[in-house]
Amino acid sequence: MLIGACVVFLLADAEVFHDRAARLVDLPIVAGLAVLAAQLVPVPASVLQQLTPHTAAVQDAYALVPLQEWRPLTVHPAATRTALSLALAAALVFWASRTAFSLGGRRRTLLLLAWVGCMGAVVSMAQRLTAPGTLLWVRRLADPRAMPFGPFVDRNQLATWLLLVAVPVTGVLLMDVVDEAAPSPRSWRSRVRSISRGSSPGLVVCIVFMLGTLAATLSRSGFAGLTVAVATLLVVGRASARQSLRVALGTGALLVALARSEEHTSELQSRLHLVCRLLL
Repeated sequence: MLIGACVVFLLADAEVFHDRAARLVDLPIVAGLAVLAAQLVPVPASVLQQLTPHTAAVQDAYALVPLQEWRPLTVHPAATRTALSLALAAALVFWASRTAFSLGGRRRTLLLLAWVGCMGAVVSMAQRLTAPGTLLWVRRLADPRAMPFGPFVDRNQLATWLLLVAVPVTGVLLMDVVDEAAPSPRSWRSRVRSISRGSSPGLVVCIVFMLGTLAATLSRSGFAGLTVAVATLLVVGRASARQSLRVALGTGALLVALARSEEHTSELQSRLHLVCRLLL
């Protein structure tokens, strides 16, 4: 997979850190890859003992042959190498795709992605409501504690997938609403009219279903990712201080409410599922 991603990256003649907007996105990606790679760098056993006292014992339990005097920081070096290769492949494909879409075809691809995400959200919610212990009504997992959500074993996985789809689709909708070429800011009436034309109503429907299903997962990691996405939008879009404060307060209140609802997760899920039944 990594070799294929490298070939795609080279064929696309992709660029990294080529402008300000790209740097804001590429810097966290490179930083994350650097953190993964740093965990594989061997350090003396004395340094490892000071940083993580129990890592050596866990490493010996995983390894067939005890490691040498110099050990990496990661508990499971093989798993970390696999994770690093997958993350690097994903980053290379992302950079290649960004370069390819800069030449055209972005809107058509994202419209298709929007409807795929919408159908995935609807099917996942229907499966959760009708057969909560199965994977798409077909397979029942051996672990009785597992709670599949749609085609995913864990609700956090579905939340991540929905977030990855909803964010670029929302960007397409914002491109329809916000006209940077306008000499003055557009009124809310003109923005509503722009949403009601073309493919924008369909995008709104897709975003509502995807975010609704994301909310039904009650995934704190999903909501944390949504917070990062909103913050990135504010930075890249150069929002005003008042707009940033409003969004920050709203997102913070949502996260606090989600954290406080941990003790009442089953009750909250039942209420969300009831609302989704009425919608479906």
